[in-house]
Amino acid sequence: MLWDPAVHEHFGERCYLYLITGRRADPTGTLSDDLRRLALSLGITSATAHALFGPYDVLFRFWGTNQSRQRFARGLKASAIQVVTIREFTASDVHYGLTATGAPSAAEISAQIDHIRAAAEAERLKPGAPVDQGVVELLLSRGLAHLIQPSVGVKFYLFLKSQLPETPPLDYTVRELRRTAQAENLQGISIYSGTGFVDLIMKAIAPNYDSLLEIVNSLRVVSKSLHFDPWSLPVADFGKAMMQETLDGVEGELGRALETLLSLEQDSARAELLRREIGSMDRRQMTALSNLAGEIYSRASGSDLERMSETLTACIAKSRKDLNRALSFLTSIEDDLRYFLPRFLAAHLGPRWLDQIRSSNLNLGINSPDALDRFTGSGPDKWTLGLMLRVLSESYVRFEGDLAADLHSIFTEGWRSHIRDIVDLRDEFAHGLLMTSVRARDFGGALGMKVRTMLIASQFQSRLEHHIDLYM
Repeated sequence: MLWDPAVHEHFGERCYLYLITGRRADPTGTLSDDLRRLALSLGITSATAHALFGPYDVLFRFWGTNQSRQRFARGLKASAIQVVTIREFTASDVHYGLTATGAPSAAEISAQIDHIRAAAEAERLKPGAPVDQGVVELLLSRGLAHLIQPSVGVKFYLFLKSQLPETPPLDYTVRELRRTAQAENLQGISIYSGTGFVDLIMKAIAPNYDSLLEIVNSLRVVSKSLHFDPWSLPVADFGKAMMQETLDGVEGELGRALETLLSLEQDSARAELLRREIGSMDRRQMTALSNLAGEIYSRASGSDLERMSETLTACIAKSRKDLNRALSFLTSIEDDLRYFLPRFLAAHLGPRWLDQIRSSNLNLGINSPDALDRFTGSGPDKWTLGLMLRVLSESYVRFEGDLAADLHSIFTEGWRSHIRDIVDLRDEFAHGLLMTSVRARDFGGALGMKVRTMLIASQFQSRLEHHIDLYM
């Protein structure tokens, strides 16, 4: 089943085509195989990878969002694939010519949005698995999807660069190219217009190699009459190429979760593991995970973004080792605060800062004799994490001037209302209890709340660590 270009575009997807040359000669098509595996590991499933005859080794094409495009660029750069040349084309209009009625309207797509999402997510979860036949027939009848019969022959691509300052009228150009292609009995005709190393790309399937030269020459003559410089490349592996059609950018649970969670994952094996784990979740879990990931990534940056990305992927993979590594900063908060707090308060309140703190009737929530003795009878070297956080928070409220201003500039507001949550999270982590919540995958409940607290704690510790040197 082939999605109509209008459906892809409705979900923010565009068609990207790349011509790629590897560092080494590629007589067996190894580079195209490597690109197929890379694409799947990055969650890019609506893709085609062809080995080519000619100066380029591979034509790689996929439908995806701009995030998918960026993820492909990062993944390719981080991979072991050695690329010498890569040329990009971004299609703004795609013409399959499969219907006489034209592309479906936005209203027609919106009316069937639930059926589109259901079919797209079923395909992404289990590629190749049959989709509900009633849904398929509905999508086909509305022109939202098309059935393509397998073709036999020689696939080739024709690349056209305009000779004029402005590209000739698109409708007329497409009509003339298609008329010529149909007169030559070509199948599978697709015409892409856009920006990049050329202005137009045409894909078609010729009956056999014997007829290819004559057909290409006919298309070249027409192209030149339309003021284009044409050149062509035949496909070398049409029979075995990966050609899968999905909606990677569909705004459903799995699509959005993959877009967000895989965007920072450069390890292809790890990305594939995460994709399988997400695919094993039920709809409720995927929805909650996607919403949580979107919220966290919109609020995090820098080292906090890296920490939270590692934390979320550890939760998805249910990896104790990865979670311990990602949350190791929780054990640093108490040590850093024990060093920072007395020096910060002494800098603002003077050497007798401890007496001022004890005599200021701070609302510290002390409700046990042991805690009171710890506060009144000893210094910060004996204070608990919770007590130090409350002293810092109440100092912000009680003392005015530079102390409050400096606290405001150092720390974000969020931590003050989550002191109990931060302490409980640190204790759970220290006692190895977090994995119980992780195994339950309750991203919309208890685990989701803990992940949000992790972000607040990470932001607090990052800013504490950044400013601690000022008080050494």
